[in-house]
Amino acid sequence: MGKLGMILWLGAGLLVVGLALAVGMAHWSYRQRMDEAAAAWRSIAAGAIPVGATYRPDMVADLPEIAQRYFGHAIAPGTPLSTTVELTQAGAFRLGDKQQPQGFAMSAHQILNPPDAFAWLPQMQSGVMQISGLDGLAGQGAWTRFWIFGLVPVAQSSASAGLDRSARARAAIEAIWAPASLLPANGATSPMALSAWSPASAFSPPR
Repeated sequence: MGKLGMILWLGAGLLVVGLALAVGMAHWSYRQRMDEAAAAWRSIAAGAIPVGATYRPDMVADLPEIAQRYFGHAIAPGTPLSTTVELTQAGAFRLGDKQQPQGFAMSAHQILNPPDAFAWLPQMQSGVMQISGLDGLAGQGAWTRFWIFGLVPVAQSSASAGLDRSARARAAIEAIWAPASLLPANGATSPMALSAWSPASAFSPPR
C-alpha cells in the first residue's frame, strides 16, 4: 500500500471515529434530557396531594349551577379526589404545514398536576421516521425538547416567558382530565377560578 493509500485509510478511520463520537455525544445528550424528564415526573408524583376524601355533591353546593352540573358529570359520588393523574394516550399527530401535513402514529404518557405541573412524553413514527421528546412544566419553568431518532434535535426550548405562559395555559386547560383539581376543597378558590364558572353572557365582548 502506497503512502497515499495509507493517508486515505487513516483519513477514513478518523472520519468514522469522529462520526461515532458525534453520534455517541448526541445520544448521550438525549438520554440526559430524558433522565431529567423522568426526574421531573417523579417530582410531580411526589408532590401530589394525598387522596384522603371522596367526592360528595354537597362539596360544590355553593358554586354556580353550571359548575355543579360539570362536577356532577365529571366525578361520580364516592370517587377518590386525586388532583394528580397519569394518562396514556394513543392516536395520530400531524406535523408540517397546513397544505401538506405529515401524519405520525403517536403514543404518549403524561403526568398532570394542574395548574402548574405536567410532563408529556410522546413517541411518534411515520414510516422509518421516528420522533421522540418531551413537553413539561415543573419547578424552574417549562421546556419543549424533541429529537429525530434520539439523535438530531429538532426543537429545544426552555426557560422563556412565552413558553412558560403557554405551558401554564395548557396545564389549566387539561385540568378537565383531573377535575378534582378544580374543586374549591382542593384550592381552586381564587376569584379568577370561580369566575370561569360564570355564564358566558356575563362577559362583555372586547371593544
